[in-house]
Amino acid sequence: ATLSGTSMATPHVAGLLALAVSKHEREGGATPLRNLDDAFSHLSRYARDLGATGPDPIYGFGLPIFRDPSALDVM
Repeated sequence: ATLSGTSMATPHVAGLLALAVSKHEREGGATPLRNLDDAFSHLSRYARDLGATGPDPIYGFGLPIFRDPSALDVM
């Protein structure tokens, strides 16, 4: 069996967002992450586009890229 789709992607995206929110709170709200639109923009900015250019029904917004939180402008 192959594991794929939103069931596999959701925990990863939720974890990345949790790290971003944690840093935002730790820095006293001093990051650009202030609302849901900012969070969506942040996650979209750090995704590698897969498949057709832009969001698509197979790959969604792409593959979230996360290496080191200090390397990201929001995180």
